[in-house]
Amino acid sequence: MHQDRRRQPRVTVCLPAAMFGAPGSQVSATVTDLSTLGCRVHAPWRGGLPPGGFTGFEAVFYAPGVPWPIVLPCSTVWTVELVGGEAVDIGAAFSGGDQDSYQALQRYVASRIRSDRALL
Repeated sequence: MHQDRRRQPRVTVCLPAAMFGAPGSQVSATVTDLSTLGCRVHAPWRGGLPPGGFTGFEAVFYAPGVPWPIVLPCSTVWTVELVGGEAVDIGAAFSGGDQDSYQALQRYVASRIRSDRALL
């Protein structure tokens, strides 16, 4: 059975994003879950994964209630090719970034966790 080894809770989201530094320079994507330590990104990708996969990229996305884009460098933890090579899911760990982006991320994730718990 698969064991969840996450150290921080994640929230399910659907946030438009861009990946920079990935093969092809800029790829439109969607952040599908998010924590203060990392995210899962879904991106259309034709032709299969590049040799060696994705090693790292910079994720840029807007979170509701945050007036500027959150920009965080990411290190790829895992990659799964989907839909016969037409898309890819990437699990990434945040690896630094500017203080404003990281603090905005922390506030957004904390507010989502609070609101999700209030619905239970």
